[in-house]
Amino acid sequence: LRGKMREFPLQTLGRRVPERCMSSHCSPRSYPRTLEGILRREERHHFAERFFRQVAPRYVYGVNKYYFLLGDLVRRGLGHELTVRALARVQSRISAEFGGRFIIVSDFYSWRTQGVVPFQRWHQDGAFWTTESCGSGFNLWLVLASGGGHNHSFDVIRNDGANRLWYQRLHRHLARGLGGGNLSAVLQLPKRIAALGPGAAGGAAGSSLTTAGTREPEVSNLPLEAGEALVLRQEEVHRSDQRDLPRQQWRLALGFQGIE
Repeated sequence: LRGKMREFPLQTLGRRVPERCMSSHCSPRSYPRTLEGILRREERHHFAERFFRQVAPRYVYGVNKYYFLLGDLVRRGLGHELTVRALARVQSRISAEFGGRFIIVSDFYSWRTQGVVPFQRWHQDGAFWTTESCGSGFNLWLVLASGGGHNHSFDVIRNDGANRLWYQRLHRHLARGLGGGNLSAVLQLPKRIAALGPGAAGGAAGSSLTTAGTREPEVSNLPLEAGEALVLRQEEVHRSDQRDLPRQQWRLALGFQGIE
């Protein structure tokens, strides 16, 4: 194991990352940004009802965030026919869109309402870096339901357009070993390298996401209606949206990690 770990000199969120995965062209550009029609209306209602009745009362952010659906199937067998059919539909769509080499390795609920901002730090999803897929993984983040007009995604720094230079600089900082080669550490370094913006946990007041020699990256909130899914590429930095929501606004999504 120690010999194997020496092949991974970089880290992100505490996990080691192959250097070849830090290239700016690693994440596939051909992935669609959004997908529609993955789950049927009754399947979305089934998962939303399950969250509000069974998951929400014991749901604590930072604890037991993942494997709610897959865990139930392991504990209770394949008796949940609607869950089984819906997950099979998700896997089939993933195979059709991205190829049969991808599998679902986790599921997670994403609940956002007034005062609930689950992931305030900019981050990448560290579980991807346990594979050697070199940037091919993705999150399929599907909106189950929303209220009060809260019909958009979380904050995403898309790795395209003008943001590509920002990612190139970020990868360069990681390759140089700044912050121990750890993405979370690099994003919290002083402004002259890369620092979090105001309002993000751990960020210095008045700092920005500017990396040395680049302008502030563009942060996107993609419009999403119930039934639509965001495809978040493996290397894209993101966080929960930071807006101060009115009481009547809320959004419930169900996410799946696809790994090669």
